[in-house]
Amino acid sequence: MGGTTLLLVAGIDTAWLGADTKLSVRTDFTRIAMTSKISIVDHFYFMFGGKLELKKEGVIQLDVIKELTEFASKNKSEQKIKDFINGALRQKFETLINQIPNDQFARMFPDVRSLYAVQIYLIYFSGHSPGCFSFSFKINPNTKKVESNEAALPAAQTNRPFRAFDWGFADHMENKFNEGFRLTPSRMKDDIQYLIGLEAAMHPEAVGGKIEVLQVYKNGYKWLSKM
Repeated sequence: MGGTTLLLVAGIDTAWLGADTKLSVRTDFTRIAMTSKISIVDHFYFMFGGKLELKKEGVIQLDVIKELTEFASKNKSEQKIKDFINGALRQKFETLINQIPNDQFARMFPDVRSLYAVQIYLIYFSGHSPGCFSFSFKINPNTKKVESNEAALPAAQTNRPFRAFDWGFADHMENKFNEGFRLTPSRMKDDIQYLIGLEAAMHPEAVGGKIEVLQVYKNGYKWLSKM
């Protein structure tokens, strides 16, 4: 599986999650499907990218989105969710990666970028401000060990009311930011769709489908665009 563009925009009292919906599964063949990469469980908000399904002999052995959202629905604790991602979920992912034959592994992970295999954003509110956390699974190509990297993302501040974090195909989006592109709350949905759309236009084999945008608040959320 490969190809995703995620964009998380954190504000002082709100956050926006944007993602494409194309899912390409690469094993001995390529299957293209559409799926939502944004999930809501109680007061937790998740966004996913990367190798979200691992299969063996054509049967799905791990669905990262399903596995994590089912755990979160039964364990509504920030720390338990974080521990599960870094612990049991990472371990199951690593176990299955080690069962992949070397020739198939080379096709699934053809370059350095693809070894950053899974990205998970977790957002929840602590007080009136969103807490945003990043979890990345990176594979060592020599040992097939999977390392989980957790980071608390910098919060927005009065002198910097928005912070944008991207993952996946994002070079053209980042170029726009470097050229001075500014996100505006009143058109945030359009801005996010425009930026992710740049990547879809340049990487149609990997990024595409409807671009979903979710806005979250302390006491709820609103889908601005939904597949």
